[in-house]
Amino acid sequence: MQGPADSTLYRLELRATSEADARQQLASSRLVEDGDVRQLQARLARLDRAQPWTMATLTAIQQHPGTRAGDLYAGLGWPDLATFKAHVRQLKELGLTLSLRIGYRLSPRGEAYLNAVAESVEV
Repeated sequence: MQGPADSTLYRLELRATSEADARQQLASSRLVEDGDVRQLQARLARLDRAQPWTMATLTAIQQHPGTRAGDLYAGLGWPDLATFKAHVRQLKELGLTLSLRIGYRLSPRGEAYLNAVAESVEV
């Protein structure tokens, strides 16, 4: 071990768990009630406060699944790749997107949300 002899030493224990990632469970769920859609609309509206970006980003991911983030962000007007990825992670936390080996795709929940929003606009 390196460092001063009086340094604090921490021990971390890691263990495997059979519990599913809460984000994965959320992403695989489908919206079933109007209340779910309204709740997501409110959350996305808060994310859009400074500048609207959520619907354009969700739509781009829906239309171009598996596209490299580096190829998506500039067309959406993001200043840099890191900012774009940070924002997509916010959508992932809501269970709307899934990260792929390359790029992203909408989760079943994200698809259901966009379908519900499109239906409400058509009515």
